Amino acid sequence: MYVISGVLNTSLAGVSEIINERKKNLLLEVVREQIAGGAHCIALNCGTHITTEVEDMEWLVKTIHGELEIPICIDSPNALVQEVGLKNNKCGRALVDSITLEQSRINAITPLVKKYNAKVIVLLHDESGMPKNSEERLALLPKLETVVQEFDLQKADIFIDSLVFPLAVNTENSNIYLASVQEARKRYPGYQYCCGLDNISFGLPQQELLNIAMLGMLVGIKQEAVIIKLTPAVVAFMHTMQGLSGLDVDMKKYLQAFRSKKLEVLR
Repeated sequence: MYVISGVLNTSLAGVSEIINERKKNLLLEVVREQIAGGAHCIALNCGTHITTEVEDMEWLVKTIHGELEIPICIDSPNALVQEVGLKNNKCGRALVDSITLEQSRINAITPLVKKYNAKVIVLLHDESGMPKNSEERLALLPKLETVVQEFDLQKADIFIDSLVFPLAVNTENSNIYLASVQEARKRYPGYQYCCGLDNISFGLPQQELLNIAMLGMLVGIKQEAVIIKLTPAVVAFMHTMQGLSGLDVDMKKYLQAFRSKKLEVLR
């Protein structure tokens, strides 16, 4: 599974302070910790910084890629923010998070995906609003197929986000998500799948426990990618589930994690 770290988001405690005060060393320390935890990519979100989002994104990308080699995921609906992030990317192909299937978002951001040879996350909603069930999500896939053809995109470069909504709103939301991904694979092969996993636990106690359980369910359906905050417990369970799913040959990474004391999360 391709792991996108979601810790650098200005809606989370302490992140705005790092950015506002340009704390380079602390920023790099956070990124290094996520890499050590198994992150393959780092998501960057300055969305609460309405008046400085462009400048803040530029500083984040330049600072990280001035010292570290890790792909970036630029999380913003703002085309100016996306372009400054893509323009300053120095490590492989960036990931654009995201476009929706709203025509205005398609027109603003998809040309940047092409211009900078980026990969992209596509959210399954459009002008009609957020989908309530699996069928409403699946009904949007023909529109995505049209976008792929119009902009000459490669399906393998597209991560579909079938939208994880909180269990606190509807206890069927995890089942709705899983069913929509599995059915979408059958009807429209060739795409990859990703989601903001932490949304599932919003508003509930013991969120980390719910996130880990949801992660196990996503591994079970062989989802390709996930955006998640890599805590020590999440890292430990990720090593465990990689082994259980057969992706860790001879359990080598699991044993390495054990020797590095990354599995000591249960009391």
